Amino acid sequence: MISKIKNLVAKITLSFCSIFSYIPIILGILIPMATIMGGYLYFSWRFFFGYNYASWTWYYYILSEEIIPFLIVIEIIIFGIGLGLFLTGLVTLVIGKKREENIIQWGIYKHIRHPQNLGIIIMVFPFALYIPGFKDIGIRMGEIVSWILFAFFQCLLSYYEEWRLMKKYDNEFLKYYASTGFFLPKFKYVKDQSPTPINFLKKIIILCIGFIVLVSIYYLIVQFFVNELIAYR
Repeated sequence: MISKIKNLVAKITLSFCSIFSYIPIILGILIPMATIMGGYLYFSWRFFFGYNYASWTWYYYILSEEIIPFLIVIEIIIFGIGLGLFLTGLVTLVIGKKREENIIQWGIYKHIRHPQNLGIIIMVFPFALYIPGFKDIGIRMGEIVSWILFAFFQCLLSYYEEWRLMKKYDNEFLKYYASTGFFLPKFKYVKDQSPTPINFLKKIIILCIGFIVLVSIYYLIVQFFVNELIAYR
């Protein structure tokens, strides 16, 4: 009996020591990510638009009390999907770093290159909708624009990470790049340009144009339905 207790204590101790050894790696990943993301999260939500530069960003779509519970459930599901994707990517990345792998090419990283960034984009989206307890009277149009801007920054960050990996690992990253997708799995028939400086610049330009077009279309939609919205500060 005593020997069984000792073995159990030894296993628990080893488990805690093993978990503890991952803490520096986890902090090394999360602290820079939180610092960078926190900066442009604030920029996206408050500084850039500030809901002062365009009056239409203050328009609200009023929610009826009947649909609010369903909307909250949907928001929780969306947040859970994003959180699961983020944690799956984080755990895979931490284990890979522990093994001293240069580029993680297994697990979810076998299919997409930026599961964590995609997970964060999905996780943040519900906060652009109705948030109970924050005196929201509905869905504010400016919050959707802020989320689009936040997703735009996440894409730019992902491109920067790829550029850094390409400069550091060159051929190894090129092979990985050719077999995986950016945010979605790559199908065999989909051809992608090699990550050269020119091609990175092209993608960034296309991303910027896409952001402007998307926000412009969204603005036109808001103006079209403006009679069904309410301006509220």
